[in-house]
Amino acid sequence: MLLRLTAALFSQPEPAEQENHPDRRSPAIAEIMRPEREDLVRQPPGQGDPQGAKPEDDEHVTDQPGVPAFVEIIHPHMPPPAPDFFKQKLLPSPWRPTNMAPDMETLQLLSPGHYSLVYNMLSLTVAAMGAATVFFFLSRGSVLPKYRPALVVSGIVTLIACYHYVRIFMSWSGAFEFGDAGYIASGEPFNDAYRYVDWLLTVPLLLVELVAVLALPRSTTRSLLTRLVIAALLMIGLGYPGEISADSGTRWFWWALSMIPFLYILYVLWVELSNSLDRQPAAARGLISGARTLILISWAFYPIAYMLPMLGFGAPGSINIGLQIGYSIADIVAKVGLGLYVYFIARAKSVDEDPSYASASH
Repeated sequence: MLLRLTAALFSQPEPAEQENHPDRRSPAIAEIMRPEREDLVRQPPGQGDPQGAKPEDDEHVTDQPGVPAFVEIIHPHMPPPAPDFFKQKLLPSPWRPTNMAPDMETLQLLSPGHYSLVYNMLSLTVAAMGAATVFFFLSRGSVLPKYRPALVVSGIVTLIACYHYVRIFMSWSGAFEFGDAGYIASGEPFNDAYRYVDWLLTVPLLLVELVAVLALPRSTTRSLLTRLVIAALLMIGLGYPGEISADSGTRWFWWALSMIPFLYILYVLWVELSNSLDRQPAAARGLISGARTLILISWAFYPIAYMLPMLGFGAPGSINIGLQIGYSIADIVAKVGLGLYVYFIARAKSVDEDPSYASASH
């Protein structure tokens, strides 16, 4: 008898048996690996309960009127999350409720018309940027070599914008799902930061392409670009904190700060473009004057669109339809429109300096 007891105490289970042995597992794993855990599966009233009684102590079963209860699987050793967490997040299985009831007050709801308006505007912007990119790159041979860098920069600007608008378009498409009441947030956030990444790259390049086509003296060009690029980076950097804020006061503060370099850029461009008119050929003067007016009008879209949430057109921090439409229109006019002006200015100056460029072969 003593020998049997000793053998039982010092014997080890087989490897496969040891791995799943109840005494070798942590309490959490042992609970999960139980074949049936009826206490972890909560069924809706009327299913599995003859009386259809609703458990009073179940705080994870929704009690909203008109919203069906859902089955929920909870880790036995993890504290239950707050109800709002389940209502607003899509959780990976097996922690995702099988019939999640979103809180309509916290989710963005759009009518089909509003959703389609932004969807189609973003699609139009992608097409415009893509077509302009192809045109600018293919048109380099129609101008003198010294003006070709301006067209290359114009093509790079629209190429960068086309990529970012594809990303914005994809983010918009994934951020909403169609339901009975319209388009409701799918749980994936709409990433509007692509715009500021785009502006951080393209706005300085817009200034470069405009100054390049003027063919100003090298010292003037260097000084002008240094001032304009620094001001452009400050303008974008100061505007972003207000853009992502849900507080109107914060938005006004950063809007006012970003307007300082914004107005400085417009002032410098207006003065320098006006001063350069006398040095430009007669055929290009009207185009340069038009480009100056286009910059003033198109850039005015941005602060106006920025102010829309502060003026009551949509809640600050929410997905604002007017903001998306306004920014898209401003980008098309500022990038594609200015790029076309740069092309026509370069074309007019090329023909004036070398009449052979007036032929169809160029």
